[in-house]
Amino acid sequence: MASQSRALKPLPDGAGGAGARRRERGGARGAPNSQRVDAEFWGSDAIVASVPLVEPGARAAVIAAARHPCAQILFGFEAQLRALVRLAAGRDTTLLLAPAPELFSATDSFSAFRRLGIAVGAAEKLVHVRLGMARHARLLKQASNVILTGESHTLLPTSPPQHPFGSGDRVPAGFSRQLIYFPEQSPLSGLDGHPMPTALLDDGAVVADLLGPGAGPSAWVGADDAAFCAELGLEIASFAEFNAAAWREAWRGAGGSGAPPSLDWRRAVTFAGAPNHGSDRLTPLLLPWNVANPASIVPPLIERLSRAGRWQDRSLRLVVFPFNESWETAGAVAGLIQRVRAASAEPATLRTMFLARLRADRAAALMRHLFALAWVEGGDPECALTLARLAALGVPAVLVAPPPNLTLPQALMPRFSVVADEETRHEVLDAFGARLFMVPSLSARAVAGLIGRTRDEIARAGPPPVPRLGGGARDAAHA
Repeated sequence: MASQSRALKPLPDGAGGAGARRRERGGARGAPNSQRVDAEFWGSDAIVASVPLVEPGARAAVIAAARHPCAQILFGFEAQLRALVRLAAGRDTTLLLAPAPELFSATDSFSAFRRLGIAVGAAEKLVHVRLGMARHARLLKQASNVILTGESHTLLPTSPPQHPFGSGDRVPAGFSRQLIYFPEQSPLSGLDGHPMPTALLDDGAVVADLLGPGAGPSAWVGADDAAFCAELGLEIASFAEFNAAAWREAWRGAGGSGAPPSLDWRRAVTFAGAPNHGSDRLTPLLLPWNVANPASIVPPLIERLSRAGRWQDRSLRLVVFPFNESWETAGAVAGLIQRVRAASAEPATLRTMFLARLRADRAAALMRHLFALAWVEGGDPECALTLARLAALGVPAVLVAPPPNLTLPQALMPRFSVVADEETRHEVLDAFGARLFMVPSLSARAVAGLIGRTRDEIARAGPPPVPRLGGGARDAAHA
């Protein structure tokens, strides 16, 4: 392990393009000549957003973006969509959502535009914003196309991809520019390999939905209030309780939660809310997982932890938040649970690891009371985006296996980082062809060190604040 100064290279806040670097084996480079998003963008007659969905095909080709039910609102392209809706609120424009971009040419699409009084043929009046992973980029004909992404690809495949967009950092030539959140964010490239022009979104754009109205009261969910988690929209189930059909079904529902409370989670928050600081106290640990990252170290890390003896007796409870689930990754969560169930040497371990998703604004305030720390994958293309949202929620972060070329704004620096001491070959075969990634990873010794440093950091900082929600306060939250 090493200190963060060896693994990370911070830039001063507001440094613009200073510190930009050329990529070396997938290294990050700063966005060239970034300017703020201009008023003309927000003054368009209509802005149409599109996102990759778990299930292809939509009931309506074009809908109001604010009406789209997000399966989770914490990270990834769904969180970006919600933030874009918040940014557009109060402006003289219409924000629409096209869940299935390939249906733009269908009769229903044009009918929907006509009902809203929008002339699709006037490209200067219609802006299409593509959100989500770059390799899923789609174009809307007869519109001005831009792409909004939180990605900075620091780990690219070492083998030449067969698909033109298989590397994950290139998009079709029809995009005029890329909207970014941070000056340090690396730009995407067109098919010719040249970086795209970029434009910076407004300050706070990455967390606009978290800071807007609708966030719930500051609340602690205690032992007697475990069911209140689900009522507020925080769905949690242990690896032992996970049901693949119920997980998929939530994508079709509206906001909020219909999931029953987890008995294993009730047991965890009982000990987390214990008044003593001895061995009985447990601390939930938040682990974001970008399931769209083909080189993610999160699945092998979880599998290694599940094989580690007596993990269930430690003072931590691992809570995994998957995000960026799309048609390409629809089976990733169920596949991981199946592998962990098969590999776990001690079945009790399955009751100490959890899957979770946040589905409603009013549950966002729970995060800083439930989680004393978050492990964030340093090689995740959306690492900075995740760190920014965790900071807004008041959850401190630790970076796990950051690549040596990672550059972060000073405001997003983690509590500490644990650098990789191994490198593994990760072969990927999907709709974008076969690729080989050399992925930084942690040995069993490094994982043990990560757990030890995590426990030390939690002990040093103290447990999360635990104001109890009950009586009139709970009634007010429901009102």
